[in-house]
Amino acid sequence: MSASPGCSCGCGTLHLHVPDTVPRSSASSPVPVEGTVVGANGEPIGGLLLFVDGGRLSGLEVYSLDDDPLPLPPPAHVRWQTAA
Repeated sequence: MSASPGCSCGCGTLHLHVPDTVPRSSASSPVPVEGTVVGANGEPIGGLLLFVDGGRLSGLEVYSLDDDPLPLPPPAHVRWQTAA
């Protein structure tokens, strides 16, 4: 798998490139996982959306709750939730 920048604004959004040989996911949602990005004080500052297309990972969107682009956060600053 490889990744490339998904946006030119300076945020941490990535396009994910998964080989056709990787098994497909059975996820029923195109966004099976979401995350809340928290700052040093534990308060939400943004979020992450993990995208699946055709059963394979296709992108990771990083968004900010304010106007400043949010870089890819460290894993310890993400609270993950799966789609119901």
